[in-house]
Amino acid sequence: MTRPFVSADDVALGKAIRARRLKIAMPMREVAAAVGVSQQQIAKYEGGINRVPATRMPKIAGALGCSVADLMEIER
Repeated sequence: MTRPFVSADDVALGKAIRARRLKIAMPMREVAAAVGVSQQQIAKYEGGINRVPATRMPKIAGALGCSVADLMEIER
């Protein structure tokens, strides 16, 4: 099975997730538990290795105490 293409915007989204998590001092394992995925999966999202599914964005934003729009503010 081939991996889906990961774009520069996907990488920027991962960085935004990581920045928000660090800003609120939330351990990766807590985000993972709240979202229902492994800590390794969150690391892959943050590192831009895996694309974050749109269906998972509300859970991630909720866990981080922000809106999806806050995370999607990708600077160009």
